[in-house]
Amino acid sequence: MAYLSTAYNNITGTITEGIGNLINLQALYMPHNILIGSIPASLGNLNKLSQLYLYNNALCGPLPVTLGNLTQLTRLLLGTNGISGPIPSSLSHCPLETLDLSHNNLSGPAPKELFSISTLSSFVNISHNSLSGSLPSQVGSLENLDGLDLSYNMISGEIPPSIGGCQSLEFLNLSGNNLQATIPPSLGNLKGIARLDLSHNNLSGTIPETLAGLNGLSVLNLAFNKLQGGVPSDGVFLNVAVILITGNDGLCGGIPQLGLPPCPTQTTKKPHHRKLVIMTVSICSALACVTLVFALLALQQRSRHRTKSHLQKSGLSEQYVRVSYAELVNATNGFAPENLVGAGSFGSVYKATMRSNDQQIVVAVKVLNLMQRGASQSFVAECETLRCARHRNLVKILTICSSIDFQGHDFKALVYEFLPNGNLDQWLHRHITEDDE
Repeated sequence: MAYLSTAYNNITGTITEGIGNLINLQALYMPHNILIGSIPASLGNLNKLSQLYLYNNALCGPLPVTLGNLTQLTRLLLGTNGISGPIPSSLSHCPLETLDLSHNNLSGPAPKELFSISTLSSFVNISHNSLSGSLPSQVGSLENLDGLDLSYNMISGEIPPSIGGCQSLEFLNLSGNNLQATIPPSLGNLKGIARLDLSHNNLSGTIPETLAGLNGLSVLNLAFNKLQGGVPSDGVFLNVAVILITGNDGLCGGIPQLGLPPCPTQTTKKPHHRKLVIMTVSICSALACVTLVFALLALQQRSRHRTKSHLQKSGLSEQYVRVSYAELVNATNGFAPENLVGAGSFGSVYKATMRSNDQQIVVAVKVLNLMQRGASQSFVAECETLRCARHRNLVKILTICSSIDFQGHDFKALVYEFLPNGNLDQWLHRHITEDDE
């Protein structure tokens, strides 16, 4: 047996140690059940196992050290259980690409060996645990990682400057910890970052000017720290809808929309020195503007080629630019039930609010249920149909999303124009009722 799946079945009881006898097993899927007890150490015998999904159960006890024997394991998803104790450093022996240990009772420091796994490329989520100690400097070696979430633990100390080496990061969440000292300017090296959350810590000092150059940010949350000094008034800090800085009583300046008090001015006793400073700043600003323009043009060109290549590979039209999973989560308030406007055999439709050309637009997001047979084929077929069709009575497709969610699952969605007048079923039933009367 190479694959075993018991997902979404409300299975109770424990996982037997005998599972370690399935030595040819390559993938074990048991999420969304009611499994209890500890994770059997015999899983370490499955040296062909590449994927282990046990999330959303009621498992407890420690993580077996024997998991480090799984030298082909690339995906380990154990989130939302009651697993306790430290994270074994033996996990560094696994060629992991995705790691989810979130929403458990894990404690102790995060082992530095964990952040030395060079194969990590999708995401690491250890949020909502009780990890303590400092964030290891080895985190900077995760050059290929897309997402890192260590929020709501008890991590202390400073944010290591080496984190600027995570050049591929699109999502970084360190909120809800006890991080101290200053925000490292090296965070400005994360040019591809879309969401950066450092809120609810004890960070002090000023906001680094380098963060202003992160023009791809959709959320920059620095709220509820001990930051002080002037807020930058250029780059991303010109967009009040992106930055969150409440709860920092020592901040001043910034754009007027922030409503902060003006920063105190310092008079100089040497007019000549003042002119020299102004001249130097002007020249540096001009050079920075020129560099920024060329950087933006290069990024735009690279993004255009990347999007075009991806869409051509998937068979979809070049006219649609994808949105990210994180943007859809933000636009639907986490796919909140109050935004659900309909559901069908292949998925659900949510009302969402997104930004386009500095304006907010209301759209309809159809999220496909990929557990349903034929859903993926429906996604491609619907995109191809709407690409070729042209009719005034057809709802216009605006964009698409083909990605993975924060737990590593495939995610596909279509974004349409939002029609506020109900659906076809409601119109037919209303007309039938009126005719009967």
